[in-house]
Parts: sequence; structure tokens; C-alpha cells
Amino acid sequence: MNNNSIRKNFMNLTYKILIPVFVLAAGLFIFLSIENQQIENDYKALQQKSDVIVELEESVRGIFFRARGYYAFQLDVEREQLDQEIQRFGGAIAAAKELPLEPDERQLINDLDAFMTQYFNELLPNALEFVENDDYEGLQAYSASGVNVSVNEFLTFAGDFRDRNRMLTQQSIEETIQHNIMTFLLFGGLMLLLMIILFIMMRTILKSIVRPVEKLTEASLAIQQGREFELDPVLQGAQGEVGVLVKAFDNMKLSISHKEDELSAQNEELTAQQLALHEQQDQLRDQLRQIEATSQALDRTLMVVTVNSNRIITKANRIICEKLGYSSDELQGKTTRIFRTGSRPDSYFEQMWQQLNFGMIFNADVQLRKKDGGIVYANMAMVPYLDETGHAYEFIMIAQDISHSKLAEEELNRTLQITKETKEQLELYNELNQSLVATFNKYEFLDNTIAYLNRMYEFDRSMLYLADRSVYSAYNVTTERINEVLKEPFDFTNTIKGLTIRKKLSPSYDQTLNDVPEYTYELKTVVANNEGKTLAVFRAERAGNSFSEKECEELTGIFNRISIAFDRILAYEEIEYSRKLNQEILDNMTEGLQLVDRDGCMIQHNKPLCDMMGEPYENKKVDCDAWLNKITGMAEEPEMLQTFFKTAFSEEITGVKTIRYTTNEEHPKVIDIYATTIFRGTKRVGTIFVYRDITRDYEVDRMKSELVSTVSHELRTPLSSVLGFTELLLTKEVKPEKQKRYIQTIHKEARRLTNLINDFLDLQRMESGRQEYHMEQVQMNEIILKTIESIQIPSSHHVIFNDEAPSTIVNADQDRLTQVLTNLISNAIKFSPDGGDVIIRTKSSPSGLMVSIQDQGLGIPKDQLQGLFQKFKRIDNSERRKIGGTGLGLAICKEIINHHDGTIWAESSDGSGSTFSFVLPVDQQSEAAATVELTDDGQQARVLILEDDMSLALLLSDELKSNGYSVVHHLDPKRAIHDVRNGRITSVVVDLSLSGELDGWDVIKELREDPATSSIPIVISSALDRDYEKMREYKIEHYLLKPYPPEVLSDILRTEERED
Repeated sequence: MNNNSIRKNFMNLTYKILIPVFVLAAGLFIFLSIENQQIENDYKALQQKSDVIVELEESVRGIFFRARGYYAFQLDVEREQLDQEIQRFGGAIAAAKELPLEPDERQLINDLDAFMTQYFNELLPNALEFVENDDYEGLQAYSASGVNVSVNEFLTFAGDFRDRNRMLTQQSIEETIQHNIMTFLLFGGLMLLLMIILFIMMRTILKSIVRPVEKLTEASLAIQQGREFELDPVLQGAQGEVGVLVKAFDNMKLSISHKEDELSAQNEELTAQQLALHEQQDQLRDQLRQIEATSQALDRTLMVVTVNSNRIITKANRIICEKLGYSSDELQGKTTRIFRTGSRPDSYFEQMWQQLNFGMIFNADVQLRKKDGGIVYANMAMVPYLDETGHAYEFIMIAQDISHSKLAEEELNRTLQITKETKEQLELYNELNQSLVATFNKYEFLDNTIAYLNRMYEFDRSMLYLADRSVYSAYNVTTERINEVLKEPFDFTNTIKGLTIRKKLSPSYDQTLNDVPEYTYELKTVVANNEGKTLAVFRAERAGNSFSEKECEELTGIFNRISIAFDRILAYEEIEYSRKLNQEILDNMTEGLQLVDRDGCMIQHNKPLCDMMGEPYENKKVDCDAWLNKITGMAEEPEMLQTFFKTAFSEEITGVKTIRYTTNEEHPKVIDIYATTIFRGTKRVGTIFVYRDITRDYEVDRMKSELVSTVSHELRTPLSSVLGFTELLLTKEVKPEKQKRYIQTIHKEARRLTNLINDFLDLQRMESGRQEYHMEQVQMNEIILKTIESIQIPSSHHVIFNDEAPSTIVNADQDRLTQVLTNLISNAIKFSPDGGDVIIRTKSSPSGLMVSIQDQGLGIPKDQLQGLFQKFKRIDNSERRKIGGTGLGLAICKEIINHHDGTIWAESSDGSGSTFSFVLPVDQQSEAAATVELTDDGQQARVLILEDDMSLALLLSDELKSNGYSVVHHLDPKRAIHDVRNGRITSVVVDLSLSGELDGWDVIKELREDPATSSIPIVISSALDRDYEKMREYKIEHYLLKPYPPEVLSDILRTEERED
């Protein structure tokens, strides 16, 4: 069925109207249902709130009523009912707290709960005490002191709440009525809309059916009456069944019209065929006339002979008679053998006749014998005439005299022979030229020349060497003789055409029986340039065969060519030297250089450009798209950079055109590009681009800007506090305690400013080399403990010191090392805003003593670690920016460590904390060789020291490390317990007097009650007297009273290990 049928259109229209109406009705119904449910829920909530408030009111009234009854009568029944009312109040107040109350309601409930709690815990017991003591005057005074004010306020609130709840309930009922009226109006409007839509739908359907049918009826009557008509535009755009009827009607009209056109076309075709017959007759007459004219032309220009099937000549034209010297009568009746010269065998002509009898045309160059015996060269063609059965009944021979061409061909062959000989000679010279121009290498050039001359002139020995004797080539010459020749001067005598020829008796003549002397001919010549300067010397020998005049002329020409080739090689060497020098100059520039032609192809560049791009250096031409895609692909804004390049090498640039871009590499670079046009005369030949890596300058400018911003903030913040509190002290009367607090704040901010200024001055002195260092033997662990003690550590952080190095004696400036440790530990705390452990560790390394400070803070992205110790370096992160700082601390640390011949570095990843480490050379003479104490699993024994006294802790640490133990210092008892439970601790040394919530016995109790730590040896180090009862309770065997020798502790730990 047609997709646009009336039925389907009607159904689609119905669906398009009814479905939105139904969806709208359903949505309206759901909306009204939700509104009704909301009103009902609000009503229930108001009712529930009212019930709870009434319950609270009644319970409070009951409590006071029963309390007053008990005050008055002291009956146990009243006391029991008072307790019941108290329990009732507890349930009511709990239910009230669960309700969705307004802020003022919830505040009053909380106040009532607080008051009743106070009433139950304080007021009521006091009142009952007055009653039990029969002190009614005190009870009246106690009641008059305002005890019941809060309860009265609540009772007043309960009454107001009941009234407001009643009003809200009435308001909810009115809203429900309004909601119902709105529902009725909406449904009425929906029904009215549905009726309007149905009316429009029926009108549309009637219009789409009735009107097209009326128009089709009028068109049918017009066809019946033979009138012209056009279909109404309404019918032409009709769809569905009406559209099908319109198309069928239109096709019927076209069919009638086509049939009329076909009849007319057939009449016209018959007329055209008649005219064509007349034209063909005229063409036949014209062709006959052309054939007659062609025959006459052939008869006058070519030799023509007609031969019958028996090979008898029946007709010969005038031309062939003249060419061969026969008359027409002499040829007629003769066979074609009369023309044969005997140059070809009879079989050749038999094959020719067989080919002709098969109806094929024969064509060849032949010799025709003249009457006087002469020969005429002719290009002959024989054509057979065939009958209806396909047999040849007559032949026509047409021949063209080509005697002049044949003579010219013979002359050409002679010329070709001469040319061939000349070509061979030229090939020899070309071979020489090729050997001369094939290379710019002097060694290869001399070898090629010697090889060519030996092949051409068959020298027995030959040698060619440069005038400065630096390069030579020799054939069949011993090494000793070569050295002699290179040392002897060149003698010019008996010169023939620039050559020196010397004839001498062969050295082997005296040793032969031949009585005829044998001579050797030696040839010498120089190769000079146009200025007459000698470039090379050639020497050759040939036994028994002298040099002819022609050979001398040839050699003279050859050496002239060699002279030109030498000039070319020397010029090439100079050019190549200049090119390499220029390229080396370009490659040693700090800027990248690139030259492109007018089409954008890169024709030259230098090594710094390749280094910037991260590509290997190759000096070759590169297509425009290749290098352009490479460079723009590394830019953060490739479209802008590509536009710059294409504009630069497609247009003439007046002056210099510049652009700055940033690469998208792991470590981005900032690069400036300068472009300018290169001219040769007035013609633009290309564009030169200069790449300058300004990353460092850009970074310096950025850090300078950040420094100004940071210093401005770091200066203005404390100055604001100083000025503000100073102004308060000057302009207002302030209490002494506030004055003290203000002055303390001013002092703190002044110290902060002083530290900031000192950082700048210290860094300046260090960089200029004016910082003074007082080097001495110091204990690193002692400096670490003093630094920890001097720093204010927040309660959210725990500082742990793992002292694992056998010796911590270094040659250093104690104040500067304290500055380094203070910076690193303060940073660890500052950049750990959520708290955590700060672990300080000392241990030995191949390079010396290594100190590391590890935190559990924000961490540092790996791509930001590079350049972390540069001055003013700040991590580009909003969380770290909020913390603040000048960016000088790490730079100062690096300068101090470098001055101590040490190294400092950082290890971190974003969100995983950081570890800053440095290594200092250890004084080898003071490094004690300690025997390392090992546990059963082969690891070093670790002792945890929990001691407030830093001096004693340091003393015990040195003693234990000298005996091979690893020491962990703790100041926080809770953190010490955590590490013993989770760490690899073999023994614990604890002081009983500790600062904080826990003392030493609390720590021991926690460890003994935990099965995982109950067996760890514990040694008490205390100034308090022994408590034997607790020692037995916690199984403490070793109690050291201060003061005691440190070696006693080592002996105890070794004894414990042996017993284990």
C-alpha cells in the first residue's frame, strides 16, 4: 500500500493529535496526584509535629505537677509518677528531635532538652534535698531564683504552636479546595482543545479528498470534448490514492500524445529514405570520376603493368617503358621474367605468386632489369583482382623508382662506417672525460687517469704525481723507485709538443743473445694550469716502441683535459672547504638556522635546529610538508605556527617577521622564530628562519614576575600586621594583656620579615662566594635532634628519627647544616597539610653520610622535579600556591650542601609525599668500625628510644650504634607504640617521665597487653625509684636508674639477644 494513502494519512493525523492529548492528560493527572500527595504529607507532618509538641507539653506539665505534689506531700506515689513523667518526657523529646522542625523550633527544643537535663541532674536533686531536710524556705527561695522560666517559655511556645498548627491545617484545606477547582478547569480546557482538534482534523480530511475528485471530473470532461486543459496545481501536488489517480490520468494523456508523435515520425522517415537513395546515386557517379582521375595520375607518375592469370603482361604504361628502355609492344605478351636480374632466387617469386593467388597484396623493394642490362631499384606493389569465387583473374603491378634513394643509402652506409670509427674514438675520449669528472677525490682521479693511459698506450711503467708530492698513482713501479722519483727534481730536455721524450738502451740488453740493441722510450710531461703553475708530473716508459707524432698530439690534448680536471678538483676542494667551514660555523651557533626555497622546501639547516626538534642531523633537502608537519606538530598552537610559516615563504617580507611559540614536549620549550626574505639581486630566492630557544630567559622573566608577586605578598602580609597592631597601640587604650599579645604578634611578624631578608642576603652571599663557613667536626645526629627540638611541630604531625649510620661525624658548619635541616623539616611539615609522619633517617652510603627527610604530604609532580633547587622555583599547583613561600629555601640548601662537597636531590610523585636527601663526606678517621648486630633473619637489630632528654637520647644512640645497633628516636608515646606494633623493632628503651597524655608505664602496659609486642625486651631508663610491683606485673627485668654508664645498656641488650 502507498505510504501516502488516505487511510494512513488519516491514522497518522489521528495519532499525532490524540497521543499528545493523552500524554498531556496523563502528565496532568500525575502532576495533580503528586500535588495531592504533597499536601497530604504536609498535613500529616503538621499533625505529627502537633502531637509531639502536645506530648512534650503534657509531660513537662506532669513533671512539674508531680514534683510540686511531692514537695507538698512527700508521697512515694507522687515520686513514682514523677519518674514515669520523666521517662515520658525522654521519649517525647527524642521523637521531637526526629521531626523536620523549623530552626527556631529546633533551637527551643534543644534549649528545653538542655534545661531539662540540667533540671534532672542539678535542680531537681537540689530541690529534693531541700524537701528531705524539711527546708521549705530554702525551697521557695530556690524556686523563685528563675528555675521555671524556661519551662514557662516552652509552655507558651506549645500554646502558640497549637494555634499556628491549627492555622496551617486550615490553610492546607483551603489549598486543597483551590487545587480541586484548578483540576476541574484544566480538564475542561483539555476537552475544549480536543473538540477543536477534531473539528480541524475532519475539515482537513474533507478538503484533501473532495476537492481533488471535483478537479479530476472537470479534466475528464475536457478530454472527452477534445479541449485543451492543464491540471490544477492542487492535483499535481496530491498524495495517496488521489495522487495515484492524478498520475494515471496524466500518463493516459501523455500516451495519446506519444502515439500521435510516432505516426508523424514514421512519415518523416519514409521521406528521408527516398532522399538518401538519390544522394547515393550521385556519390557513385562521383567515385567513378575519381577512379578515372586516379588511374590517369598513376599512369603519368608510376610504373604500371597489367598481368593476366598466366603471368603474361597485357599492358604496360609509358613510364615503365621509358625507365626500362622497352616499347609497349616489346613488353606485351612477355612474362614477368623479363624484369628479373637474378639477384633473388626463383623460389622467392614463386612464393610471391602464391601469396597473390590467395588474394593477398605483395609489397617489396626489388631490382628491375633494363633492356641494356642496367638495373632500376623500385618499390613494387602487386594487387590481385578477384572474381566472385575468390580467384585472381588479373594482377596490376605498380612500381616507384627509388634508384636515387638506394644510391643515397649506399653513401649513407659509407658515412656510417666513418662515423662508427669516429664514435669509437669519441667513446675513448668520453671514457677519459668520464674518468676525469667522475670523482673529486684526488687519489681516485690519479688512479683512473693512470688506468686509462695504460689501456690506451700500453705503457710498461707509468706514474702520475702531484707537484707537491702529496698524492701519486703508479703502475708496475716498485716502492723504492716511487720514493726515489718523488725525491728527484724534474728535468726538461728534448721537449716535443710539451712532452719530454728520452730514448735509452734497455737495461736487459746486455743479458740477451740478440745483436740488435733494444731501446726504452721514457716520456715526461707536466700538467700546468692556465697561469703556468705546475700541478702534476707524469712519467711513463715503453720498451721497443717509440712514441709517434700522432700519439704525442693525442697525449698533449689528453693532458690539457687533465689540467682542466685538476683545476676543477682544486676549485671543488676550496669550495668544499668553504662549505664545510660555513656549515661548521652554522652548526656551532646557538640558534637554529633554516633556509627554504620559494616552494617551501628546506634546502639547508644546521645541527642546533635538529637538536631543538629532537631529530638526527641530515644535511639533505626536505619537502615542505615533511618539515612543516614536524615543527608544527610539536607546537601547542600548530595552526597559528603553520599560518606564520606559509605566509613567510610565500610573500616578500620587509624587515623581520617574528613569532613565539611553546612546544608540547614533556619539558616544554619557548622558542622565538625570526623570518626574513633572501634576495639574489632583485629576485626573491627563498626565506631564512632563525630559531632561538629562549626557554631559560622566559623562565627567568616568569620567575622574576613571581618573585615580585611573592615578595610583595610575603612583605606586605607581616607589615600589615605590624602597622595594624602598632596603630592600635598608638591610638587606643588597650588592656595590658592585649598589649602583650599585640607586641608578641608584632615581634613574630618582625622575625618573619627578618628571616625573609636573611634568606635573600644569605643566597646573595653564597652566590657571590662571600658567605663565611666555620668548618669543624660535628655530630649530625646531634644537630638533627636539636633542630627537631627547636621546631614547633603541630599535633597532627609526628617526627621520627631513624639513626642508622654507624658514625655521623662530618666536617661542616653547624649553623649552616641547622639551616638546611630547618628548611627541609619545615617544608615537610608545611607541605603536609593533612598531617602524617615526618621520617628523618641517617645511614651510610658509598659517598658518605646520607640524611633523608620523608613526608606524607602533597608530593611533587615528576615533571616539576627538574630545576626544583633553582632560586624562586615554585611548584605550579593551586594547593601549593596557597601555602606560600619565597622559593629560596631549597636554593639555599643546595648552595650550602655544594659548599660542603655534598649532593642534594629530591624524589617524589604527585600525591605520594616527598623525600629530600643529601650526602656529606664522612670523616674517615673518626668513623668507628662497629660489629653489626643482626637478628635471626639476618637484618640489623633496631632499638627504639623513647626519651625526652635529647642529650641522653643522643648519648644512648651513639653507644648503641657503636655496638652495631640501628636506633629509632621517638618523642610521641602514641606514635612510638604504633611503630613498635607495625615496625621491625627488636628492643625498646623507655623513660617513665614523658610529656603528653601517656607516661612510660602507659606505654609499657600497651605493649605488654598486645600479643604481637608482649615478648619484645623493654629496658626502663628513668630517674624515678623502682616500682617493683609494676615491674613484676609487666615483666620488666631491667630498670636503669639515671645516671648510669651508657655501656650498661649495650650489655643488657646483648644479654637479651643471647637469651633469645
